Amino acid sequence: MSLVPCPRAPATGCAAGDLTADPKLGALANNGGNSFTHALLAGSPALNSAVAAVALSTDQRGVLRPKGAGPDIGAYELAVTAGAATVTPDGGQNLRRLPSNGTNYSFTFTVTNSGSGADGFDLVASHPLTTITIVSVNGVGGDSTRLASLAAGAAQSVAVVYSIGNVAAGSVDTLRLLARPVNAAAASNTGFADLAVVRPSVTLTKSVTPSGSPVPGTELAYSITLTNVGSGDAAGLVSVDSISTQLQFKVGSAAVTLPAGVSVILAYSNNGGASWTYTPASGGCSAPAGFDGCVSRVRWTLQNALPNSAPSNTGELRFSARIR
Repeated sequence: MSLVPCPRAPATGCAAGDLTADPKLGALANNGGNSFTHALLAGSPALNSAVAAVALSTDQRGVLRPKGAGPDIGAYELAVTAGAATVTPDGGQNLRRLPSNGTNYSFTFTVTNSGSGADGFDLVASHPLTTITIVSVNGVGGDSTRLASLAAGAAQSVAVVYSIGNVAAGSVDTLRLLARPVNAAAASNTGFADLAVVRPSVTLTKSVTPSGSPVPGTELAYSITLTNVGSGDAAGLVSVDSISTQLQFKVGSAAVTLPAGVSVILAYSNNGGASWTYTPASGGCSAPAGFDGCVSRVRWTLQNALPNSAPSNTGELRFSARIR
């Protein structure tokens, strides 16, 4: 197999197997050995293109062949410098994730070229179990992509986007990222992060004082206790309490006791929850002063997740009303 100009005189064509692209040769120079040679440059079509069965075991300088995937054409064998992969983190993350329910998660690995030369890296994300589904790697959809080139000693952050299936709390899996150097597959490395699925579980208890069978005109104090007994924080909690037609809401009585960092937005309805723009008013709907007979619903919307760890996993909602 030859690397020749084409067409070549006196012929008008090229022989089968001839390579005719720009040879990408360096200037004739002392590259070692007993005579000057033209060094092969990166991207030369002569690289790895000689017929292995008939190629000499050394080049003109005495350098052993091959250095790459195959022997190079010509008097100069290019010594390939290859990368080596180091992927971090490699465990110890213990991620806790809720089932995705339409929301993806992202985890960032760092790929470092710990080899002696620049190289490309094939990236493959995987997981041994069925809890995780890979969405993209480094912004490319699917479970694999390639870093075109990474200089020796350089590092790059690689984001793996994934989702969690609708599985039971306690389900586990491992998110893995393999980095494989294009020129040195044996120098691959895998980083990983262990993952466990968590789910909140909120209980609600309601009490009223006084209990029993109070007479009309009695003021009742209601307490609703929310407790997260699950394995994950409970986000997006909304509690709605109905006010019986036999009751009149006490204006200003709605109050809360919540863990630090958890706030609430109160809203009221006078039409059974069809809208939430009503503002309680003393004497509303012919109620006595200080009470509003129009209020039919009270809604508490927690603005922060309710933790799952005691003692911060409990909150209390309160309001008062009188019996008509």
